[in-house]
Amino acid sequence: MNPHFSRCMTLIFAMLVTITAQAQDAMKSAADDAQQKQPLGQVIRDKDRAVQTFDEHIVILSSPFMEGRLPGTAGMERAKDYMQEHFEASGLMTVFPTEQEGELSYRQVFPLGVSGTMVDQSLVAETGKARMEFELGSDFQMTGMGSDGDASGQLVFVGYAVGDGPDGYMSFDEDLDLEGKIALVLRFEPMDGEGRSLWSGSNDWTDAATFMNKISQLEKLGPEAVILVNTPGADDPRIRSLIKSSGQDTDEFPFFHMSTDAADRLVRSADRDGRTLMDLRRMADEQGTVISFDDTVVSLGGTMVNEQIEAENVGGLLSGRGELADQYIVIGGHLDHLGMGEFGSREGPGKLHPGADDNASGSIAVLMLADSLAQSYEDLPEDQDLRSIIFIGFSAEESGLNGSRWYADNPPRDIEDHVLMINFDMIGRVRDNKASISGTGTGTGLGGIVDPIAEKSELDITVRGNAGGGSDHISFLRKQVPILSGGSGGHADYHTSKDTSDMINREGAADIIDTFHEIALAAAMHPERFEFTQGQSQQRNTRPSVRLGVRINRDAENENGVTIRSVAEGGPAAQAGIMAGDVITSWNGEKIPAGTRGLQRLMMNAKPGDTVEILLLRDGREESVTVTLQARPG
Repeated sequence: MNPHFSRCMTLIFAMLVTITAQAQDAMKSAADDAQQKQPLGQVIRDKDRAVQTFDEHIVILSSPFMEGRLPGTAGMERAKDYMQEHFEASGLMTVFPTEQEGELSYRQVFPLGVSGTMVDQSLVAETGKARMEFELGSDFQMTGMGSDGDASGQLVFVGYAVGDGPDGYMSFDEDLDLEGKIALVLRFEPMDGEGRSLWSGSNDWTDAATFMNKISQLEKLGPEAVILVNTPGADDPRIRSLIKSSGQDTDEFPFFHMSTDAADRLVRSADRDGRTLMDLRRMADEQGTVISFDDTVVSLGGTMVNEQIEAENVGGLLSGRGELADQYIVIGGHLDHLGMGEFGSREGPGKLHPGADDNASGSIAVLMLADSLAQSYEDLPEDQDLRSIIFIGFSAEESGLNGSRWYADNPPRDIEDHVLMINFDMIGRVRDNKASISGTGTGTGLGGIVDPIAEKSELDITVRGNAGGGSDHISFLRKQVPILSGGSGGHADYHTSKDTSDMINREGAADIIDTFHEIALAAAMHPERFEFTQGQSQQRNTRPSVRLGVRINRDAENENGVTIRSVAEGGPAAQAGIMAGDVITSWNGEKIPAGTRGLQRLMMNAKPGDTVEILLLRDGREESVTVTLQARPG
């Protein structure tokens, strides 16, 4: 890395900010209680140095130059370089082992998973009235949520694919058999005439609308493939786009996405009664609806070409001293965001998602605390006992806490020597001078440190004993490391293109950072160890983090285990020599019960890179294979 890269970039952006800020005379100062408008440049110049520093960082990290900080993009590489240079400037030491014995790095490399590119995609329907060939990109898109491969079968409309909704609502009976069928599924959930949820009581959707829940219900029915339809009339901007990729939720069937217009053409041609897609939606809004289009056969397919990808955490060490030097505090926040919104967006892909609050703001807290705490360590007496602190910007948090989970499983120092983790996720939207600190109940003595500091803070801080949230601190709770997390609360711009730097309360964020400086310094000097007292290890999701690369044959009942229906080319199972028709009977010596749930439970306890001894039956003979598990994409 060019050592002058980030410094030059900072100077360039500082000049741009100075020029453009003076023209923004309509910007509102979040710190101005009178809501008066004045140029941003003047507002910043009137604040103290901490606010100015935060402003410089937030403009850069959420700029288009960082491309939304999606792992694997050039923008994320720039963001990592930016963070590393500031760690170096603060005097932090390298901390992560490298492949070269005795050499350390600021980067912790970890496998992020497999990047999939879909090729040879097609979707054709024979309706009895016409042959319909649909256009890739405008009419349909194969997604990464299912398996690849070809499928063909009779088209069956299954409504919203809700298994157990309010007031007994069910899209279909549990005994519905979709073997050999292609399921046509509406996106979201039953809605009113305005296209809003009938169940949430707000503009949001309930959990029943999630892809994961729909797929979970459909897995029980065994379809050959699923076509998700953008529901006509839904009050949600995502109905105007197609999902190109997403985290894989099932190996059971291909999962395609179809536009509203294309699906309407398909329904009009397939339905003998001349109904439209909107007609079917209205039926499904009232009650569970299943319609078999007896004269319509859909054939679809595509192949996923996978490439192993890696990501990096960026971290540096502030060495402690004396009796506490061998105990470690981690101060972290995730550096990554959503790029152009290809996954995780609440408004769909195609626009830059700057991620100013989520989580450029938290990353800046890590940067500024690295600098201020390094200075405090230097100013304290040499005989002052101090814990060591590892400052870290995690990667791939948005796709499942991947970076922090890898760190917790592969720490540069023994995890037993980690006594506290402080996490920052979204500290930039302080409103009415309010902020929060969570986690004081996870370690002995934390409340005694946090409470008096919070009470004298410039902010109105709510202190909570529970861990709260679903961010990177969860990975440390899983290892029984006490945590503290700071935040300013959620907002409507979360995971949208509107999470921009002009919406950030610089002064409020700087006050949070200042408060946590005092907390971290007090924790570093605290003579007694913070003993773990409660584990609130909430999981971001309930699907395995690993991929085996097989589809299970649900119809082949076998009391000895699970029967493999197909094997994904290039996947872990294929590389180990597992074949279609094999019966998996044992996983690392543990017998697998019949059905997919037992296998899924075992996979939930595994992590990417694990090797598993699998016993299987093939043509009546028992064989043993070793499988190296891959990270689930996305």
